[in-house]
Amino acid sequence: MLSAVDAHCTNCGFSIAGWRGGECPDCGRDVPILFGTLVLTAQATGREALFHLDTTLGSRTLTELAGEDAEYCAVEQFRLVRDRATKGWRIAQCAGARNETYVDGRPLSHADAALGNGTVISLGKERLRLLAVVRHDPTV
Repeated sequence: MLSAVDAHCTNCGFSIAGWRGGECPDCGRDVPILFGTLVLTAQATGREALFHLDTTLGSRTLTELAGEDAEYCAVEQFRLVRDRATKGWRIAQCAGARNETYVDGRPLSHADAALGNGTVISLGKERLRLLAVVRHDPTV
């Protein structure tokens, strides 16, 4: 589960410590749920990709991000999704991917998994190693 962040209401200017989304306690304005920006950094290339929306990743995007290890990826390898219940990010294997996606050294198989700071996504145990970090924008 993602940790709370300090935020600032853009409607009334109220500073909110430990913000987890919902209504501003001062003006009552409904503000969006904070999922943060999911950043994947490829260990082989050092390149970063930022995600704000649910996204399916496969060989094309992963080649640009991680280089030659992406040749083992399917056209649709895994899906990054925002989880409204936890206000966090999750990863799920796409059906039909021939090589299994691993999270922190364990295969995803038919389940999904939470992504947090320091989570490592890989193809098998060693290929296409991507480090996940969630960044938060302090303005809501």
